[in-house]
Amino acid sequence: MHYFEDILIVLAFSLPAYFFWRWLYSKFINNSHKRQATIWVSTILITPLLYWGAIMLLLFYMCYYPTSNFDKREWFANKDMRYRMTANIIESKMLIGKTKAEVNAILGKQENISGGDKRYYYLGFLPGFAMDADELYIQFNNDKVIKVAQIHG
Repeated sequence: MHYFEDILIVLAFSLPAYFFWRWLYSKFINNSHKRQATIWVSTILITPLLYWGAIMLLLFYMCYYPTSNFDKREWFANKDMRYRMTANIIESKMLIGKTKAEVNAILGKQENISGGDKRYYYLGFLPGFAMDADELYIQFNNDKVIKVAQIHG
């Protein structure tokens, strides 16, 4: 079923490669038989690399997201993009040592109810292939934050 699509993908990468090598080698190789063989070998060798490179660029594009510093207004305004601020929250250790009341003042009340000394805040879906939304996990001990982490919901 996918045979025709596979041929089109290979052609999409191999035709430009072929014409590039043909243009390049026409300037350096005078013998037409040698030039033609070199063009075909170069095309056959480079096409899988072009295909692999295109897939890697696509995956990078799909999984990349910029990070930003914590902004309280943005945190409350755009819940689906909170994941962008998570690295800053964790790395700056801005919540470590804070009380539950102080965390409420900064992040608001937790959306995902958990008993006791744990809190979870919805972060949205990270770009890529995630099936579940991520959450900011906060652990307390004696009413003080001792751990902050990003987890998959």
